[in-house]
Amino acid sequence: MKNSLFLFLILAGGYAILPACRKSTAQPSHTDSTTTKTTVDSSTFASVSLLAARWSIVRDTVTNVNNYTIDFYTPPSRNYVGGSTDYVSFTTGGVISGSEDSVAITGTYTLSANKGIALSMLPALSHATITTLTSDSLTIRGTATGGNGSSSLAETIYLKR
Repeated sequence: MKNSLFLFLILAGGYAILPACRKSTAQPSHTDSTTTKTTVDSSTFASVSLLAARWSIVRDTVTNVNNYTIDFYTPPSRNYVGGSTDYVSFTTGGVISGSEDSVAITGTYTLSANKGIALSMLPALSHATITTLTSDSLTIRGTATGGNGSSSLAETIYLKR
């Protein structure tokens, strides 16, 4: 089964937001099954009403430099093109769900000032930025740097309504 969501950025990638690779027992889970809802304070992000919707995944790009590793897993660099059943839904209550490459996406998100977004299912890219948010387009980008600073992981997810 192919894996997904290293969303960040997942949107950030379970660690990049959604890598397409074969699943094995050695790989960590890429979903957060928690049912706790996160409170979204709309005063920190003026466009929360634009974000709360079902978005189609257009593309999910992951770039891994110098073998960035998360919990003994090295997400591959890739450029995933979304299919007709790939989507991400954001609620006004801070819940995110969806599917990418037939892998379920489940978790919570938190918005912050300066277009910041944190996705629970993507701990390595838990501090991403919404670079585009319009009524029909959403782009989220996140990066993480390895402990020694020589490796990094970047993920950009392009979504549309």
